[in-house]
Order: sequence, then C-alpha cells, then structure tokens
Amino acid sequence: MAEAAEAPPASGSIPWGWIGGIAAIVAALGAAAGAAWFWLHRRSDPAINVPQLQRPDLDAAAAAKPSATPAQAPASAPPAKEEAEEDAPLSLALEAREMAITLTAATLSYRVTLTNMSKEVMEGVTVMGDMISAHASLPEDQQLATGDSELVTKHVIERLRPGESTQVTGEFRLNFPAIRPIRKGGALMFVPLARLRVETASRTMATMVRTALVGQRSLRPGAGLQPFRLDLGPRIYREVTQRIF
Repeated sequence: MAEAAEAPPASGSIPWGWIGGIAAIVAALGAAAGAAWFWLHRRSDPAINVPQLQRPDLDAAAAAKPSATPAQAPASAPPAKEEAEEDAPLSLALEAREMAITLTAATLSYRVTLTNMSKEVMEGVTVMGDMISAHASLPEDQQLATGDSELVTKHVIERLRPGESTQVTGEFRLNFPAIRPIRKGGALMFVPLARLRVETASRTMATMVRTALVGQRSLRPGAGLQPFRLDLGPRIYREVTQRIF
C-alpha cells in the first residue's frame, strides 16, 4: 500500500463547520457536487478555520425552548489539545493519527488523552466511539455523537486519580458499503466523522460527547482541510488532523 500525497486540488478544500443546517458545504467542494451539506458558522485561525459551533433548532416554528450551545475552545488552541469545557471535571483530547484506505474499508488510527481535572477519583471511565461518513442525506442526530448514540466500547480505564492523565490508542473502521461518498465529477470524496462518548461509574462527571471532522492537512497555508479520495486506490494518509465539535 503506497503512502498518499496531498489530495489533488480538484477535490477542493473543506471549510469545516457545523453539521446542523446541512445546507452548503458541498458547494465548497465544487459546484458540480450540487447537493446541500452544512451551514457554516466559523471563525478564523492563522492556518485552519476553527468552527464556532451552535446547535440549531430544527423545529424552530414549534419549539418552545432555545437550542443548546456547546462550549467553544479558544480560537488560538492548536489541534488535539485540551477539549474539555471550562471547569469540566474531565479533559478529553482526540488526535487523528492516520487514515488507511484499502479496497474494503477506511480505517482511522487515533489517540485519546483523558485527564482527571477534578479533586475526586474517577472510577470506571469508559470510552465509546465509532466513525461514520458525513452526508447531507443523514439527519443531524445520526451524525453527531449524543448520549443516546449506539457507539462501540473501545477502552475502559479502571481509575483516574485527581490530576492523573492517561492515553489510549485504537482504530475506527468503516467498511466501504457503509461509506457515503461525495461525488465531484469523477472523484469520490470521503468526509469522516469520528464520534466519542465518555462515561464514568462515579458521580463526578456526566456523560461527555464529542464529534470530530477528520481530514488531510493542506500544504497551502490557510487552505483548510482536505477530504479523502476514494477513487485513487489503496493508500495511507499520514498528514491528518481534526476539528472537534
């Protein structure tokens, strides 16, 4: 399997943003894609657009209460650093390390760092997750990790003492029949979403959920992340990164 170079410019740059509206990101991949994707609400970083996320109210006409707004990381924060909300008892950081495309599946290698920020011992810390492909045909609640998402148990940490950190590594595999590609001309592009949920057996922390858009690093400063090509044959992409929701 040969190592991949940067995806050809024809695939375009993905301006990573919020999934909720599902309304315009495919146009950023090229007008030929022609399908609705995401409403973008973003703020700038020197090299990458960091999304400013705001969960939309899908039933605004009938809903009686406003939608929730997730806490946001500072715009200056680099990828794969602290992803915990302010004063949250647990710090969670996800690092996408490598994407392998074979004839049968796409496999993402990852590393998760957990730090107990509280003053109490955390027992039975369970990390669950999976990978899916973002697509306009899927409703928001099937793309974002939630407390009810059916995720696979990947790691169990028996105990985290106050101030203690631990790292776990693993892989998310998505078989080709489950991938929903974005077509642009003759190109087939894959936009992966890595989804995580962390739960503990103690009462120190409520359930924590994260969704990350994963893509290739661009060689051009400020060009944003690149999707993965499915039509170029088996290859390994090592220059990958993520944007956390």
